[in-house]
Amino acid sequence: MNRYFIILLGVLCVSTGLRQDLADSVFNNIADVRTYNTDSAYTLLKNLSITTRKDSLRYIRVWAAILEDQGKLEEAKNLLLENISRCTSQDTAELSESTNNLGLLYSNQGENDSAGIYLIKSLEYRNQLGDSLKIAASLGNIGLLFSNQTNYGKAEEYLRQALNLKLKSGASTRSLGIGYLNLGLAIGNQGRYEEELGLYRLSLKYFQEINDLRGVSMLYNNFGWNYHHAIYNPDSAIFYYKKAIAIRKDLKNILGTAQSMTNLAELYIKLGNQTEALKLLEESEDLAFEADSKREIYLVELNYARFLESIGDYQAALEKLKVAEAYEDSVINLESR
Repeated sequence: MNRYFIILLGVLCVSTGLRQDLADSVFNNIADVRTYNTDSAYTLLKNLSITTRKDSLRYIRVWAAILEDQGKLEEAKNLLLENISRCTSQDTAELSESTNNLGLLYSNQGENDSAGIYLIKSLEYRNQLGDSLKIAASLGNIGLLFSNQTNYGKAEEYLRQALNLKLKSGASTRSLGIGYLNLGLAIGNQGRYEEELGLYRLSLKYFQEINDLRGVSMLYNNFGWNYHHAIYNPDSAIFYYKKAIAIRKDLKNILGTAQSMTNLAELYIKLGNQTEALKLLEESEDLAFEADSKREIYLVELNYARFLESIGDYQAALEKLKVAEAYEDSVINLESR
């Protein structure tokens, strides 16, 4: 379904009143639009008529997702917490979605202890519902949290469970692309780089098949990282990082743009291209703070310190390192719970 038909459907529902089948279609379509263009999803959502309590809860959750894309993480977090507090024991499906999204939001901010609490709650709700595809998604999200904490063996365990369940359960093309991407990341972080690239190529095929630009940009970023840190090929790394940055900027993906810019800046520092490194660090620092991502702030400040050290400004490098260390403390081991 293309974007224009989706927007038309939203107008139809507003003018005729929401029946439940149309409501389901509209909310699903908002999620699809958000994958390609946050602004279009925002326009569709703000014009939507809400007639049932179920729709009201979904409305808040989807609105929070759009705010997150816009870098308004605290607003998104507060909406999800509000949504969870409004749910009753009869709202298991909504609780499974809102706790999952809140867990992912905390993870993106580097608040891993809170992320683990909500992602595990979501898995519990989804086990109650018995939806194998949703269970697979939760297993994958917990696996990603372990990856963020550098526990890559545990991450691989969860991510393999998730991918196998998706394959058995007839998961969507996008879901399979995500599954191969995440597993490749965990495997690459264990030093199995050729296996990592093979999984990325499988993932890219799925994302390109449905023109999922978010997925394609994630793959380009990860290809860049591999050629940067593992199978060292700086020209290929620069090529893929730049492709990732261009797509993420077009998508207005603030956090993703910051990540790719920081990665490319790190490579330029290594290559001695300080002029390009500084341009990227200044922009990625602004974006990381705008997104309020503790993990990304830590990484950009750490690389900024390395840059300043490389040009002999040791005092400024020390100040940046202090900022990085303050944010590094947010990394908490999920196993300790």
